[in-house]
Amino acid sequence: MKLNKQFIAGLIGLAMSTTLAYGQGIVVEEVIIINGGVFEYEPCTCIDYVTMSSLITETREVTVFDTIYVQSANSVITDAMGEFAYAAASDSLVMYDLSDYSRVNAIKIAGIQRMAIYGGNLIVTKGYGSFEDYVEVYDKRDLSLLKVLSTVSDEAKDILVVGDTGYVSVPGNWMATAGKLAIIDLTTMELVREETLDTNYAGIGSLLLGGDKIYTINSKAWNKDGTIGTFDIASGTMDSVSLLDAKITGGLMVKDDLIYTTIEGVLGTISTTDMMISTDVLINKPLSGSVLDTSANLIWATETDFSSYGKVVAFDLSGQGHASWDVGISVEGLALVYGFSDVGIADRSKGDLGVSPNPARDHVNIRSSVSKGSYQVTDILGKVVLSGQNNKSNFRLDVSELKAGVYFINVSDKSTTATRRLIKQ
Repeated sequence: MKLNKQFIAGLIGLAMSTTLAYGQGIVVEEVIIINGGVFEYEPCTCIDYVTMSSLITETREVTVFDTIYVQSANSVITDAMGEFAYAAASDSLVMYDLSDYSRVNAIKIAGIQRMAIYGGNLIVTKGYGSFEDYVEVYDKRDLSLLKVLSTVSDEAKDILVVGDTGYVSVPGNWMATAGKLAIIDLTTMELVREETLDTNYAGIGSLLLGGDKIYTINSKAWNKDGTIGTFDIASGTMDSVSLLDAKITGGLMVKDDLIYTTIEGVLGTISTTDMMISTDVLINKPLSGSVLDTSANLIWATETDFSSYGKVVAFDLSGQGHASWDVGISVEGLALVYGFSDVGIADRSKGDLGVSPNPARDHVNIRSSVSKGSYQVTDILGKVVLSGQNNKSNFRLDVSELKAGVYFINVSDKSTTATRRLIKQ
């Protein structure tokens, strides 16, 4: 695996007005890219297929590592540990081992749309091209089918995991005049209920988490105006729907009371307090997909005209461009692989730190050159999940309550800091 690479501050080769500051030393080491190729009209010779690529941010090297012999790219995700990638393309789901980019498995799923991971499960939504079983659950280790949620009533789109609950947008087929929101208990993989919404939710698509609310991005292909729905997680009800005098698609995130989404084909923001569209366009480029880098508050986006070029670009939240890579044509999906760098721990000497066992289930033994100081355990998003004081260099840490995933243990005093990656099983 690609671990502990020294990431170049500011990203190689580009003049930047600000420095990319990465909290806790967490950086994007690699970007996994799904590329749909040149857009071709049917009937066509169809010689340009979906490709999978790896962009190593430190070296700026882009490598195509596989071809999926279908015509359209849907989405790509990675697991929390950055060990595996899952690509949805046309009617195919392909799993890759990122240590050598080899295929682990490939299966056919008609109408596959979006994916999400919960524990050992890979949850898949299905839309156009599928006529039943619109949510399915697979084993994320080998893509064996675990469960079919046949009770989800129509074509599904996005899936959002919040704790032990999954929320699925159900726009239905192209003739549907209203949308639905399916709510799934992920501990049992059973449908709890399906909220039938009114015509304002026609074309319900992206689901975005903001605090204790879920915002739904709703837009029918033939409608100019879009809407945003607000679902209250605590009460389990739709609070409101806001009508917008603009077409909105492809929601990215909610941050600092702003919804980042595509508005009339460009990236902009909408206030969650009054649902007013900002007059400032953040990114005035033809974006086909985007993802938030939570380690540095950067937006990684795909820019393409679907016929002559494709780029991966990195912007800050004000829309200022920070980096750009040429990666082919019709770049339609990105997944970020995080790692650890010493950048951001400048002016402090690096200490020794041993963590065992690693991976761990219940406890880890810490061996540190810091005999009296403090420790923090952060998740991959930079959130502190454990912290305390250590009065000796060797101590034991209880990690049994942490969810499975990748974490970073930092031990420091006034002059020394040391950080190591921990995999929690």
